Amino acid sequence: MPKSLMPEHGTEFSAEQAKALLAVTRELLAIVSADGDFLIVNEAFPSILSYYPEDLIGKPLTWLHPPAEAGPISEKFALLAMQKGATANFHCSLRAKSGQLRWFNIVAVNRLNDSDVRGVLLSYQDVTEFQRMEAQRMVLSNVVHALNETSNLDDLLHQIHGALKRVVYAENYFVALHDPQSEMFHFPFFVDQFDPPPPPQKVARTCMAYVFRTGKACSIPQLEFDRLAAEGEVELVGSASPAWLGI
Repeated sequence: MPKSLMPEHGTEFSAEQAKALLAVTRELLAIVSADGDFLIVNEAFPSILSYYPEDLIGKPLTWLHPPAEAGPISEKFALLAMQKGATANFHCSLRAKSGQLRWFNIVAVNRLNDSDVRGVLLSYQDVTEFQRMEAQRMVLSNVVHALNETSNLDDLLHQIHGALKRVVYAENYFVALHDPQSEMFHFPFFVDQFDPPPPPQKVARTCMAYVFRTGKACSIPQLEFDRLAAEGEVELVGSASPAWLGI
């Protein structure tokens, strides 16, 4: 029969056994102070967020959250810290060292009055893949709904843009249609914070034209743009952007 992971009656986990168990978990585990500063983090943080203990110890837990979430998280934590033995559940995102956001379900337990702990226990379960699949399902559902609801191209493109904005940053977004007869691109939908809608244009060396030529969806951050520009594949047209995504 398999041996239980629980210690036998009258025995306790050794520090080495406890450390070994914590090392194999995929959950992010941490203890934070009453002020919300990291005191201890487990070894899963580097593998998931690329932050090592020395990067986090002493920093506020909100340091990992995007600015829009920092205030609400601080308020929830402060309320939890005032309630002895209280437990709270959060759903929020954390920023990896790369800048990527990952989604987590968090369980927080107030053990500030426990002399052996003197902190708030945090358990972060990574639900990024589930969140991504749910977001994709929602966008596809909204697009299908739009297709069934309207036959007007302008309305359809506006609804698709609205669906995308719920899951990704899409303040600078356009749809281009290629006319094989004239070899021109037309822009039936174009929104941009900096540039006006362009007139019809021929295939050139834009990022859009690169996607059209290769037939592949691609993400082009600044370093990739610089590489492609050096190879003569693309050139800057319009305002520069830190990243560009085309499908």
